[in-house]
Amino acid sequence: MAEAYDVITIGGGLAGAALAKRLAENGMDVLMLEHEVAFRDRVRGEQMHCWGVAEARTLGLYELLRETCGHEVRYLSSQLVGFSELRRRDLVKTSPHRAARTCNRR
Repeated sequence: MAEAYDVITIGGGLAGAALAKRLAENGMDVLMLEHEVAFRDRVRGEQMHCWGVAEARTLGLYELLRETCGHEVRYLSSQLVGFSELRRRDLVKTSPHRAARTCNRR
């Protein structure tokens, strides 16, 4: 007998698992399909930009990410080749989401 689901997510990585969690919390019947039988610790990205941090907060995942695998990078520094001035930007003060970037701990 076939079962009916509102949503089927393919992949239980960060994006698929976060989507499935949020939809299930909001009352949808969700099936998540994952190929791996055990979690493999793999780096999928070096950083999460400010808008991704805002989305992770909305999903209730940001603090878990910070506690387990990431750290905030509040300032963005840049310098043009041939110029001595180093520019430093406070992402929390200047980004639309008022959020820093988050980078993987190594």
